[in-house]
Amino acid sequence: MITRTNRLTKATITMGNGDEIGLDGGEEYPWWTICDTHGETCCHPFKKYALAHMAWPEWCSECREIMREKGCFE
Repeated sequence: MITRTNRLTKATITMGNGDEIGLDGGEEYPWWTICDTHGETCCHPFKKYALAHMAWPEWCSECREIMREKGCFE
């Protein structure tokens, strides 16, 4: 399990597999990213996807709004 502060949104985001996190995404989606700051979660089929979602947290609605305000996308 890894927890980091996202540089863009300043949100604390945790990434880990379902056993570490305590969530079950089944065999197809065993990896999770959790926005600890805003309470949203996202599951992934591969660890590399979960790591990428830590760096670009558009899957969290609050983080997405912060990113939009900073001009990260339209």
